[in-house]
Amino acid sequence: MEKSTGAAAVRPTLPAMTTIHVDADTVARLGETLRAVADALESTPDTSVDRWAMGPGETGSALDDLVGNWRHQRLLLARCLRDLGERAKVAGGLYVDTEASVAGRFTGGGPTR
Repeated sequence: MEKSTGAAAVRPTLPAMTTIHVDADTVARLGETLRAVADALESTPDTSVDRWAMGPGETGSALDDLVGNWRHQRLLLARCLRDLGERAKVAGGLYVDTEASVAGRFTGGGPTR
């Protein structure tokens, strides 16, 4: 059996490229929103219940552990959101700079910004 090498040979096709649109202002606003959520988490008052209200036994210490762990996790989340917000703000600015640079290359000039 012979292999066909003529013009009728099937050539592989490439899938269509994905296009992603990034709005730099939206990314920057996302960063501001994440930082606002972090501020709210940090300013949330710690709930405290007097241990006497829990009665005798291990309930009071269990509640202390629960509240302490909640506070720790809440502040950890706030720190992560603040960091993510800052990174989003920087990314938004980089998108603007990149778009300006690419646009300048296609119009024959340098960056337009």
